[in-house]
Amino acid sequence: MSPDPTLAPLPAPAAAPDDRPHMAMLVGNQVVGDSRVEKAAVSAVRAGYRVTIVGVSHRTRFNLDRYGDVPILRVPVAFRRHAAWMALHAGAPEGATDWAAVLPAEEAARMARWDEENRTGAGLPQAVLRGVAPHTLPDAVRGRLSGVARRLDARGAQRAATAQGRARTARAARAAKNFEAGRSGAWRSVWPMIADYEDGFLRALIDLEPDLIHAHDRHPLPAAAAYARYRRAHGLPHVPWVYDAHEWLPGQMMPGPVDQRIGWKAAEAELIHEADAVLAVTDELAARTQAYHRLPERPATVVNAPWSLRAPLSPEERLPLRQECGLADDVPLLVYVGRLAAVRGIFTAVEALPHLPGVHVAFVGSSDVAPRAALRELAESLGVADRVHITDYVPSASVTWYIASATAGLSPLLPTPAHESAVPTKLREYLLAGLPMVVSDLREQAAFVRDQGVGTVAAPGDAVDLARAVRELLAGLEDLRATVRSPTVQDEHRWEGSERALHRVWGSLVPGSRTPREADAAPDRGAEPTPTGLLVVGEAPAAQPLVDAWAAALGPAERRAPLPAPDGPGLVAGGPSVLWDMLDRWVQDDRTVGTVLSTGVGPMAGRAEGSVVRELLAVRARGHRAALLAGERALVEPRHLLLAVPDHAWSELDEETFDSLERRVRRGVRVFAEGAEAGVPVLTHRRLDALLVPGALWLPEPFVVPEDQPEDGAEEGVRSVLVLPGDRTRAETEALPPLVATLEGRGLTVHAPSGPRYRRRPAAFTADVVLSPLHTGDLGADGARALARGATVVSGPLALADRTGTTTAPVVTADDATLTETVLALVDESPRERAARARAGREHHARVHAPGAVARRLAELLAPTAAAPGEH
Repeated sequence: MSPDPTLAPLPAPAAAPDDRPHMAMLVGNQVVGDSRVEKAAVSAVRAGYRVTIVGVSHRTRFNLDRYGDVPILRVPVAFRRHAAWMALHAGAPEGATDWAAVLPAEEAARMARWDEENRTGAGLPQAVLRGVAPHTLPDAVRGRLSGVARRLDARGAQRAATAQGRARTARAARAAKNFEAGRSGAWRSVWPMIADYEDGFLRALIDLEPDLIHAHDRHPLPAAAAYARYRRAHGLPHVPWVYDAHEWLPGQMMPGPVDQRIGWKAAEAELIHEADAVLAVTDELAARTQAYHRLPERPATVVNAPWSLRAPLSPEERLPLRQECGLADDVPLLVYVGRLAAVRGIFTAVEALPHLPGVHVAFVGSSDVAPRAALRELAESLGVADRVHITDYVPSASVTWYIASATAGLSPLLPTPAHESAVPTKLREYLLAGLPMVVSDLREQAAFVRDQGVGTVAAPGDAVDLARAVRELLAGLEDLRATVRSPTVQDEHRWEGSERALHRVWGSLVPGSRTPREADAAPDRGAEPTPTGLLVVGEAPAAQPLVDAWAAALGPAERRAPLPAPDGPGLVAGGPSVLWDMLDRWVQDDRTVGTVLSTGVGPMAGRAEGSVVRELLAVRARGHRAALLAGERALVEPRHLLLAVPDHAWSELDEETFDSLERRVRRGVRVFAEGAEAGVPVLTHRRLDALLVPGALWLPEPFVVPEDQPEDGAEEGVRSVLVLPGDRTRAETEALPPLVATLEGRGLTVHAPSGPRYRRRPAAFTADVVLSPLHTGDLGADGARALARGATVVSGPLALADRTGTTTAPVVTADDATLTETVLALVDESPRERAARARAGREHHARVHAPGAVARRLAELLAPTAAAPGEH
């Protein structure tokens, strides 16, 4: 009789498609601490976009991260050209994007041909030399530039204008006119690092296929333009992109050879004309940018102000600054927020302390080791080490909360053309934290402080004058605080106004969704509940039982198949939609999943982290528990096993079979060995493997006992015996036939199924007495199940000292010589003795193999205070 279709469960409703346009935000750093990028990403979510922040990978960071609900993807930048340039001190070969670095071979060749067909005339843009005195250039650079300039001719410039006019939009055609005297992209040969950034970001854009690109600062500029070129070559619609100029690049000081400044300046001068919109951080810089680059429209101003909402962090994560410094409320505390660099005047602040008795200074800055060490060394030499404090960044939304307990803020910038025109973000952070400030006398920041009446000004680089300005501020502290905290001043410097400007710019290019996803204006990771769920990745037999064992009270549990590896160089197979789904799911997993187990097959998150082990290390670095789940997979190579257990059954294999077995085991344990070496715990159901393999921990296999078990104290005697399949020594194998004959002669049923037959229908072979292989004493999952069913299990003593910290199973031990005697004694046991043994087996199951017990042991094994991998 067929079931009533009206009673069948309804299929789960399909998830609503995410119709929000996708915005890629690119920035040439690790993202963490870049408040402008973080705030802009949240504002984009609030405007109805789904956002991916794309930063640059670094050895100190993993590639997947998040800011609130916004995924962060850090992409590798190889810097191959830059390394060659630095090694040879000569220009890298000229040319366009290295398509082979980011595309499959056939596609790369196609794009290279497209580049050649659309190549513009030769020469270096004259804008390269604007503002640079020729006599300041090294001879080699000056000779290279003059040689390029001599090759310019009117006919080549006309060809360039014609080629660009056919291929580019009206905006790009105007750019060609501006640079008809030079060859587009010559900055690549001046400073090849630019092309390295271009390749890294371009690969990400091809993978993500965004609807709108927001390029923060100069590093992603070439990739945004190259992506537009890539889409034109494929006949695809144009994707608008925004250039967000964080600083005044023509006046910025850069370390290293002068070629770097020339190259970046030329790249901006060319590519800024191809952007669909340009942003600046102040009105003054917007006007200068328009005039300098002859832009048809003035860039929109987006001030890098803080959010008005302060986001406290949890006490476990960070305390307010004054508490972290251990200072009383009446101790004057100056705070500097930002990158630790000499050009930012940080050493001047320390040098001022001998002139300011009792005053402390705290640097909330980047984790760069060298400047931190230099600050401490200088403080020690001046005898003020106890008054200098260095702390790490906090999330941008929490900066104002973190520093509000200080007395005043510092911005002691040293003079550079970029610094003269800068109003640093920290000034507005100080204001919204309620702090007056002391700044160096550079044009824009000094005018900001004087016009607002919110602090004092000191001569740049002058420690004595800085001390004078601090004393002046402390003398008028209450009046300055009143001004800083007035509603008029506070309202003028909030991010909410900048957000409205961003929404206007983005909306004019690609309007956001009418139903934007809710986004907190100030994501606060510290306030999120501790994730408790379980995620098991893989299809191994050990995966689903652990998911089933996870109690609902502990959080959600899920088993998920790994993502298929892509054929090409992309991050995931399936294209941009699959990539976005992966990133979005990763964010949600990071919020809800407390424990991640991988069966060793990957990847979980595409090629973002490169390997299964690195994925798990990334999970652990984010404060979650993570491990490799080997289950019943053998982890000990046969040769190593025989060293520990010389009489193991494998010692009797012929050489060819043994070698084949060893190759198979070695292939299977590769990822687990790599994980153990990297510090990732490896969970195994095989107790002997946990004792022999450093980094392996014994996790009992969870299973549920069938409910239809006979009651303890049943009057019937032993009626059947089961010989479990498995590896047995020759002596044990020879002892079995006479035992079976004796048992059958006494009228008992004896089951001795083969391994494949038993695995097909294990429930068909139940018995009152079960014989497990003796030579290792490792009961195994089959023996544990027999115990839980109330059977008496015969096994050998454990071959090694048990350091797993778990209860010994209530088995009857025997060896080859005593096997027959032991089994016959069990056959003659009284019902009371059998009942007691059955109760002990079930109690063992409740303590060790019951789903709840396994879940508790899993939490204990992976807890931060648990024994490190390798300790048992």
